[in-house]
Amino acid sequence: MNEHNEPFSPQRVDESIEEMLTTGQPHLPGQRSEDVNVRLVQDLQRVYDPEFTRYQQVLQRVEERLVEQRGLIEKIGAAPRPPLRPLPAPQERALFQAQRIQRGNRKNIMDDKKTGLRRYERSLSLLVAVIILAVLVGGFFVAQSRFVQLGASGSNNPKVASSPTPKSSPTGNNAVTIPGDQMGFQSVAWSNDSQRIASTTDNGVKIWDAATGKTLQAIKLPGENEWAYGVSWSPDSQSLAIATNQALRIANSQSGTVVRSYTTSLASTATPGAMSSLVGGSHYSTLFPTSGGLGFRGAAWSPDGHSIAVNVSAGPSGYIQVVNAQTATLDYTLKWDGSYNGDGLAWSSDGQYLATNIFDAQGGDPAKSNFVWAWKLASKALVFKQAGGGNPGSLAFQPKTHNLAFNTYTMNAPVLIQVWNIETNKPVASHSGAYLATWSPDGQQLAYNGSTQLGKNSYESNVTIVAANSGKVVHVYKEGAVQIAQLFWSPNGKYMLAIEKKTIMSKGQVTPSTTPDTQPTTIPNIQTVARVFPVA
Repeated sequence: MNEHNEPFSPQRVDESIEEMLTTGQPHLPGQRSEDVNVRLVQDLQRVYDPEFTRYQQVLQRVEERLVEQRGLIEKIGAAPRPPLRPLPAPQERALFQAQRIQRGNRKNIMDDKKTGLRRYERSLSLLVAVIILAVLVGGFFVAQSRFVQLGASGSNNPKVASSPTPKSSPTGNNAVTIPGDQMGFQSVAWSNDSQRIASTTDNGVKIWDAATGKTLQAIKLPGENEWAYGVSWSPDSQSLAIATNQALRIANSQSGTVVRSYTTSLASTATPGAMSSLVGGSHYSTLFPTSGGLGFRGAAWSPDGHSIAVNVSAGPSGYIQVVNAQTATLDYTLKWDGSYNGDGLAWSSDGQYLATNIFDAQGGDPAKSNFVWAWKLASKALVFKQAGGGNPGSLAFQPKTHNLAFNTYTMNAPVLIQVWNIETNKPVASHSGAYLATWSPDGQQLAYNGSTQLGKNSYESNVTIVAANSGKVVHVYKEGAVQIAQLFWSPNGKYMLAIEKKTIMSKGQVTPSTTPDTQPTTIPNIQTVARVFPVA
């Protein structure tokens, strides 16, 4: 197009301005506005509207020529338009070329969009297929790993668990065996990282590697003629609380050194009568009772790591003391009346309750002289008291609940593991033929010891796992002709620790003074081992 036909060429702009100044006529109908901006818009519309109409006519002309060349007038039913002024050939060709380039560009853009969309759809389809495959494979393995679990929700009514099902297995070659000494693993405990096991020995405490049974550390007690009764790990697995006949010792589990000690009142020369005055008294010297047991019988670290509870035997009676773990100083004492001693402690997982076994220090029928007591620590009030207990290995709170498991003895009846809710003071469940109990870390299962009679005087021990809610048997582990003395589930839920005792009869020596027909005496020899085996 020539310069004059360009609406915004310098010459055309000058002419338009001169035309507006000379004519001064409004383009829009009505009175001319006095506003300068409005007048400017009106003048520009008047000058350039004819140009806009002319360019519309040019575009229509180009479209008609293109349609005529392709023979599409009849197909699209184009209506005849009034004849337009023909354009010079060079301008018409230029417009046609520009329009063709513009349409080509739009086509390329649309093709690129379609190609990208197809690629996105293929990628999305592949991703969906991978996710579906992962779900199917994952579901298969989850179903396979949960196949052995038969837990189902049940009522809170106490009930005796069903008999073990045929689904059972021996501990197998994967078990790790740790031989015992003269003390015979009186007390054992898992570290909370499940990597180590601590046990009392005849001269202190040993720490074992749970995976290999190798001795990692030996802790020597500082006192003369001092021996350990119980052990408990700190929640961070860095320290051990050791209850001995003389004191509560707190040891570093890595170095094996005793870093803090707590001792309680009166010298070892105190009489049994004076020992009863220990409750609520001052604490300066070492306690060494003369009757009814010795010193600190058991220890249990609180879940928050702040406190350590200990059973203290003061001769014919006892009490519980809760000690600050960081300073080894007394926080408070839980007392009771009568000639009772405590043996074994259990904290609820939220730290609100503390339970212990109570037994009559003067002896008597276990069915009438053993109790399980529990305190609410916020008020220091005794809130639960039931007949039973007598075995520290059966006292355990179900994680994330206030349900407490303990064993009971009844004349002419099988031994039971009972589960009670200490808040409602109501029984929850009952399991026959067992006197040990340990919970899985998630609280969904309970394991206890049992036995099957094979002959007149022969039995086969087993470890039975049941669903906590329904009491249905999940799995049975055959332990052979041994007595299971203690049972503990590892904190990570993968292993079980069983303290097993086996009696081996051996023939004794014949002395020279005996006659030739004298037969050697038969001497029972009890062997104790700690066995760690994986839980299916």
